[in-house]
Amino acid sequence: TSVTGTLTHVGNRVHTGNFNIGGTFSNGTIKIDDNFITTRVSNADLELRASGTGEVTVQSNDVVFGQALTVSGATDLQATTITGTITHTGNVTQTGNLNLTGDFDNGNVSIAANVIQTTDSNADLELRANGSGKILVPNNNVEITNNLTVGDTAYANNLTLTGLITSDSLTT
Repeated sequence: TSVTGTLTHVGNRVHTGNFNIGGTFSNGTIKIDDNFITTRVSNADLELRASGTGEVTVQSNDVVFGQALTVSGATDLQATTITGTITHTGNVTQTGNLNLTGDFDNGNVSIAANVIQTTDSNADLELRANGSGKILVPNNNVEITNNLTVGDTAYANNLTLTGLITSDSLTT
């Protein structure tokens, strides 16, 4: 049977087999036209929901968002590659290793290759240990190619000094 024109059906319908529609399908709230699914009610959300513990899945296709993506709740992003800039607001909890390719810059300190430096003009770079902890360089020599100012007592083993030494007192 073929119907040309408008067909209005009231009540339940049970259909077995294929249901082919040429053109647009609309139930008054949702419209399916070509490869677009659109809500027909002004400012209405379009929701995809699975039944029970089911999931809404996209198996073999990339998903492209032309606008912002807002995720509510926990999210599991496995093997995710992000190209571009990420702006994150809030705390981050990282479990496992973090591998960074490129430079790190938090607005005050920059880490690029093997250089750690401040990015604020004339700002000090401070290394501090917590409590009675120490800042240790256990396996390498430390070479200072500029002036070294010690504000308190300095202890040294195997110290080689060349050039001018200014001190209030020296003890050996």
